[in-house]
Amino acid sequence: MTTAFTASFSKHAADNGRYLHVQWSDRDNPVFSASLYANPATETSSNSTLSQPQTITAGRAPVHVVECDGLRLIRKQYRRGGLVRHLSKERYVWTGYERTRAVREVRLLAELYASQLPVPRPIGCKVERNCNDVNDAFGLLHRAWLLTEEIPESQGLNNLLTASANSNTIMQPDWEYIGSELARFRRANIYHADLNVSNILFDKKRKLFLIDFDRGRKLSGSSERNNGLHQSMLSRLLRSIDKLEKNNADVVVSGKDREKLGSAFWS
Repeated sequence: MTTAFTASFSKHAADNGRYLHVQWSDRDNPVFSASLYANPATETSSNSTLSQPQTITAGRAPVHVVECDGLRLIRKQYRRGGLVRHLSKERYVWTGYERTRAVREVRLLAELYASQLPVPRPIGCKVERNCNDVNDAFGLLHRAWLLTEEIPESQGLNNLLTASANSNTIMQPDWEYIGSELARFRRANIYHADLNVSNILFDKKRKLFLIDFDRGRKLSGSSERNNGLHQSMLSRLLRSIDKLEKNNADVVVSGKDREKLGSAFWS
């Protein structure tokens, strides 16, 4: 069973942005607004009641939580990593709307959510050219934001591992369940470019959600090639567990638990 959706571009006349709004068929969605992406210190909205944003960490980068008409939304700005971040933290070379990370991610998320895979519901994205604070008269650069619904009372696997290591009252992660949920993405031929303990979230009922599909994609190659990419996903997750253990001596994921994770992922 899938949930139908439609998506269409609309341009806002007040700035240089162009917006992709995902309109879901199961309910009206009036929350998408250009003002959600404005400067957090000055943003206002004439169409909805908009709260002052809060900054939290979801995944590796800080994001804003915005409450709009009673709905809590996550607003993520795309930021560079690696050495190139020293040249520009938030601007990317312009190659067309459909090739931007924001548009690619929101389209992929919409497909995954419609297929009932455990991801946050995407609301839309903004792509902005001719940034006012840089000399870019020819529109060679852009920056972008993604808007999704918040997963209420969620915490990352990294936080869960740290908390469970420091308290006997907190339930340990179910590694077989984690592997089986991630296997749903594998069977759907979905590649996650940065699978790590920060991008696996759990809600208050311990349901798993996968976030941060920047540079993710649906695979269409041979099964041998796809299996290799999926193995790289699992290896990246295991390396992030190793790094967490190194940084926190109380966190220990046993070889048996790792085997449970891997077996369920490939089941």
